[in-house]
Amino acid sequence: MTTIWLISHAALWLVVALLSVLVILLARQMGLIYRRLGSAPARMENDGPAIGESVPEMTVRTLAGETKIIGGSNLISRLLVFVSVGCPACNLVAPAVRAVSKKERSALETLIVSISADERAVRDFVKRNKLLEVPCIISNELAKRYEIHGPPYGVLLDRDGVVRAKGLINNMDHIESLINAAEIGYASSTAYISAINSSDPALAMD
Repeated sequence: MTTIWLISHAALWLVVALLSVLVILLARQMGLIYRRLGSAPARMENDGPAIGESVPEMTVRTLAGETKIIGGSNLISRLLVFVSVGCPACNLVAPAVRAVSKKERSALETLIVSISADERAVRDFVKRNKLLEVPCIISNELAKRYEIHGPPYGVLLDRDGVVRAKGLINNMDHIESLINAAEIGYASSTAYISAINSSDPALAMD
């Protein structure tokens, strides 16, 4: 009886060991797949100004009293981050917005655009999420002009006020995908891949 118990006990440990190895191999394979695919880009929306379209100038004022001109010719590109104080996802993406604003400030100005009109609530949102160094604008009119229906949403304008990229931004990967898309000259990674496929099929297969 003791022999049978020892054999079953050993067999059980062998099964556990094999399962552990399989889990490790599976996790490693998933990591390789993730690195090959890359991060998910910001999902594109069709509403509002189209990619490549110039937006008209609009003068706005930040919570700090600073005047900003959105659209038209500027000395620097701008990332408009549309938020709502009652949006849970907007709170979650705040650290990424703060990081991008600091990291890209020499080439890109990040602006928070609140579609919520309650100034007290907006100020609380900015303070709570440590976004005091990021210029914040309260402008429902701007949100209507860009047809923003579901924040957090990002619109990247170049120095000439042309829309270069846009999409929902729920995390750092989404924000960086907008910036990368503008740098390579395509609205999204999908557009970039499509261009490669149409221009050089052999290259797309490599």
